[in-house]
Amino acid sequence: MGEKGLIRALVGATIFALAACATEAPTNRDLERLGRDYEAAGVSPLAERGASCGANQHAARIGTALADWTPPSGARVIRPGTAVTRDFRRERLNVIVDAEGRITSLECY
Repeated sequence: MGEKGLIRALVGATIFALAACATEAPTNRDLERLGRDYEAAGVSPLAERGASCGANQHAARIGTALADWTPPSGARVIRPGTAVTRDFRRERLNVIVDAEGRITSLECY
């Protein structure tokens, strides 16, 4: 194989490798499904399967006042305007609260 053949082979291999890594953007239908799954499970779609922060155990608390409940040790309460770090810990329970102090969701991240 000559120099031109080697260059063509390398370019072809590079194009093939890039095509194999390409991912498609999610469709609106995909995003709607993720939203439905999120609402049903009470777990962020970013959380790994089998996340064990206990969100499902406390799902009955959604819609109640945070003042009437003491979240488990290590839980993070997130109120409107609260700065939240981007570190992902699937075992951490995040209690999302609205402006009135009602729990709106429980998430694992």
